[in-house]
Amino acid sequence: MKRLLFVALPRVEESPRSVLQRTVTGNGCTSIKQLEHWLGLRAAGQTLGHVTGESKLVAALADEAGESREPFMTSFFSKTGGFTLRQPVKVTAANVPPDWLRGKERSVCPACIAEGWSKAVHDLNFVHACPYHQVALISHCPQCDVPLNWIASRFDRCGKCHARLKNAELCATDASGVTRVLHYLRTAENTRLRAVVEALKLMQFDRLEDRDERNSALNLAVAVVEGDPMALKKVLEDGLARTPGLPLSAIATPWLVSKHACLRQNMLSILGEVKAPRAHRHSATCRCDDETFSSTEVGFFLKVSSSTVRQLVEAQLLTRRPGPGPRQWLYDRFAVCRLVGTLTPSDAPAVGESLVPRGVGSGILHERILAIKAGRIKVVSVDWFRGLSAVRTVAVPRKRSLPPNAVSVTDAAKRLGTYADAVRRAVKANRLAAFSTAATSTTVWIREADLDAFDRDFVFLTKLATEVGGGRTILSTKLEHVGVWPVSGLRVDGGLVPIYRRADLAHIDLREVAAIKQFEARSGRKKDDPDTYDSQDWMSSQETAMLLKLTAQQLSPLVREGLLEVGVPPGREADNRRYYRRESVLRTERWIADALEVNRFVATVGLTRREFHVRFTRGRRVTLIQVGAVKMIGAEDIKLVRQDVAQYVTCEQAGRAFGAPTKHFSNLVRTGRFSADKSHPLGDGKSLIVLRRSDVEAYADSVANPPREVVHP
Repeated sequence: MKRLLFVALPRVEESPRSVLQRTVTGNGCTSIKQLEHWLGLRAAGQTLGHVTGESKLVAALADEAGESREPFMTSFFSKTGGFTLRQPVKVTAANVPPDWLRGKERSVCPACIAEGWSKAVHDLNFVHACPYHQVALISHCPQCDVPLNWIASRFDRCGKCHARLKNAELCATDASGVTRVLHYLRTAENTRLRAVVEALKLMQFDRLEDRDERNSALNLAVAVVEGDPMALKKVLEDGLARTPGLPLSAIATPWLVSKHACLRQNMLSILGEVKAPRAHRHSATCRCDDETFSSTEVGFFLKVSSSTVRQLVEAQLLTRRPGPGPRQWLYDRFAVCRLVGTLTPSDAPAVGESLVPRGVGSGILHERILAIKAGRIKVVSVDWFRGLSAVRTVAVPRKRSLPPNAVSVTDAAKRLGTYADAVRRAVKANRLAAFSTAATSTTVWIREADLDAFDRDFVFLTKLATEVGGGRTILSTKLEHVGVWPVSGLRVDGGLVPIYRRADLAHIDLREVAAIKQFEARSGRKKDDPDTYDSQDWMSSQETAMLLKLTAQQLSPLVREGLLEVGVPPGREADNRRYYRRESVLRTERWIADALEVNRFVATVGLTRREFHVRFTRGRRVTLIQVGAVKMIGAEDIKLVRQDVAQYVTCEQAGRAFGAPTKHFSNLVRTGRFSADKSHPLGDGKSLIVLRRSDVEAYADSVANPPREVVHP
């Protein structure tokens, strides 16, 4: 290796980049790359290694320094631990994360360059002013406007046009924020320094492109950290100007959930002094399309749990997208603006009930908000400092628009002399025509012409009993005694109230029938009474529940999954009970007998619940069915899972089975030393990396029994 003529020694608060650049200039080179080539070193582009003194170039320069090795190494940012991107480095006296340092780009002070060196504070990527000379830093050549690069250019010149940087125009600027940052570096105030960077993130510093705007944002962030009330008011005013669709509490929410206590306390103190303005609806002036809330911020602002936030997303009242980290979600502020606009009340007194009343599950929250949007509930009061629980609502009276020449079911029951439910049973049995005004409406109407036609041909037992002045049950028994049978009733089609054809009553005198003293009574259930439905093909809900050892309410999931088949037996058209085909009930009984409880089954095949979910249930490869209080997996799906587990393993499984370190097999796949199976449904590697079990076993065998080298004499 060739000998150097000069190795620069550091000055007070000098940047390690400046020390390296002065060494380059003193040896007659034009760049660090040229110096590395002169020393016979391979240029690896280790920007972080150069400034922390852990590159080959720095080691070579330290050897050349000889007796001055120790003062030379003090110029570099020393690491507090191992060589990792997360381990802080010491800049002056404070600990700074490596991602706060600039990379290959440069921002220099022309006045400092004229003095022949640069300062360490200029290496922070959020610094755009010089605290020593109160001027703005330059990051581009003043002559050709090319970005400055400290690796491939001279210390005091542009790497392209070789213009002298010290001749650049000095632009005076307010460097009060950088001056305070320099004070934090000197006094090792790590907490305040980190709070400043956190405040810059909350102010969306990375979206600012102009140098002066970034410097103003740093000044404002430092003022906020140090508790300046005017700075906090400026932050809130800027937020209101940018997102007028949000209330003041929503703009302050990111600050109130910050991990830095000084930011939370300062914002709380200013919120107590500032009166919250009225929330405005989202408009064209609201610039919140690209801005987001985190999950913590949304839950804090709305004062609801994370599960309720997910329900709002499922109801499409909030919109989210994946965040930068694993299992992180970002919520669009545009959707939050729409939600706030939906819940913005008119000038009404604070009366009514809470949108989220106590004792009621949060699962109805999205239903109530949808009811507000549909006009069934009206918001009368909102206090956004207390979240959704402070939203008070009143029910809006439903206005039914009666179709022309039609009556409601209740009015029809009054005209027919019976109950409303009896009329609904007649409609269900297709004996009385009805219609609804909308496809999704549950309210039905009856045309007067159809009602008159029904009244001419049929009559309810309740109306007959009222006319003759007797009991309904004994009157129906006496009518059966004289040979008059109903066309609809409990023993006919499951009807609630018997219906008689008027033609069958025309040849008898009802008062004489009511005066009969001796008649055959049919009250009570007789053992020899025939079934009113074919029990060979049908089973009632009670019989089905008893056979499957469930309750009648627990049969619904089995119906949704297609195991139980619901139908109406012949002659039971007006019955409100549910009936199931016996064949489907017996098939379901066999399915339950062969099925296994999911958690126990997953443990037997060596999978975790997350692996089983991602690998099988999320892609609907298997179907889990709720049976009572547990979820079951069927025999066919059990066979599919066992076959898949026998042929394939995930990287986590392989590591557990063969005692490999964490993420050993996933690292092998990513580095190309092990191949994942692309033919598997999960072979894309986005959720889980799937490997063939035979390949893993062969690899483990080769590691345990490596081939011996044969040495020939």
